[in-house]
Amino acid sequence: MGCLNVSRIVSNLLQMICFNFPPSSVQCNIAIQPLYLPNTDLTFTFGSLLNYFKNKESGLWGMDESNIEEDISHISSLLERNAIPWFEEISTPEKLINSIYKKTDIIRCDPYFLEIHLGFSYLYIKNYVAAKMHLCKAIDLSSERVGQSNYMVLMSSLVNCIENELYDSIDKKLNSIIEKTISDCKISGLV
Repeated sequence: MGCLNVSRIVSNLLQMICFNFPPSSVQCNIAIQPLYLPNTDLTFTFGSLLNYFKNKESGLWGMDESNIEEDISHISSLLERNAIPWFEEISTPEKLINSIYKKTDIIRCDPYFLEIHLGFSYLYIKNYVAAKMHLCKAIDLSSERVGQSNYMVLMSSLVNCIENELYDSIDKKLNSIIEKTISDCKISGLV
């Protein structure tokens, strides 16, 4: 299955439109990925199928070649009407935090990952009290998870930096995470 990603970076949030091409059809996903959160792959934690987002439509496009122009027009309309305004609604880490608290249906992850996203987002906007609270919650929840030791070590280190007011060290770590995430996810040529 081929794919085409159209992306832009706004306030270190990667906004993605991903077209997948399963046999004889087209599928479109939209998503936002914070680059200040360590990842080695593109993720769709904060995202949805375009046809399902806000409209709850099912199915794929392009199944009937005679309707391809109509399908392209429908995709374009949904992007303009739903996806682009949503990208604007969540165009900063602060707006991402607000969206998490609203528990919108586009945010699909368990409490552990929500706490991680909140902790790192609060770190990024330099709200260290809230960052520490959410990182500590994530650390507590990580004891129940297998394979999360790298996150736990990083989060513990960041909590230690907050407790010791090593804010320059936090900034350096976040900048390093952003650079590594961009490199690991092979994101290039974006502004």
